[in-house]
Amino acid sequence: MENDFRNISLFLTALILSACGILSSDSLQGQSGNYYSSEDGLSSNLINDIYQDQRGFVWIATEYGLTRFDALKFTNYKHADGAKNSLNNNYVRTIFESSSGQLFIGTITGLMQYNIETDNFDEISLVKENDTITAHVTGIIEVENGDLWISTSGQGLFVLGAGEQHAKYESYISTQLSSIYLNTIFKDSHGIIWIGSDANGINSYDRESREVTQ
Repeated sequence: MENDFRNISLFLTALILSACGILSSDSLQGQSGNYYSSEDGLSSNLINDIYQDQRGFVWIATEYGLTRFDALKFTNYKHADGAKNSLNNNYVRTIFESSSGQLFIGTITGLMQYNIETDNFDEISLVKENDTITAHVTGIIEVENGDLWISTSGQGLFVLGAGEQHAKYESYISTQLSSIYLNTIFKDSHGIIWIGSDANGINSYDRESREVTQ
């Protein structure tokens, strides 16, 4: 059964890559997509997220590294012991690009920012009650003022102010959520933020009224 789910995941991945425009001329004519796996250069066949940035690159979060695809080749990024600017963990959960073009990578042990000039990563600290913590980053959104909201599994919500290098724990909302084990975050067209948990349902937060609804 597990292999069946993985095969379905890979099939969906191929469809998503096709929808992003990663198609050869032959496949365009045939109305079919290309199939990619670790044999073709992906970091892993276990894929958690796919994101196309403003420059057209497709970034693929896997359970064994981060992959960038430029329509011709795959480039893989992985954690390297002792290397300050490598990924902090090979288990990459989510990818998000801000409106200013900054690419953020959420891993099972924290948040990274991609540095396009040096082709490496800087770690964004997660600060809770004056302590820097390690957290599994599960989702990232941007609100109108440029702040990034970050969901984690086990530590609640964090907010990264525009231009800042550390994200701060959002205690007011986190303490009212039905769970701090969060697996997704989403902002709808009305500005309402929806926060999904691993097992205790979904909460919404209205930023105007500052009301958390369970």
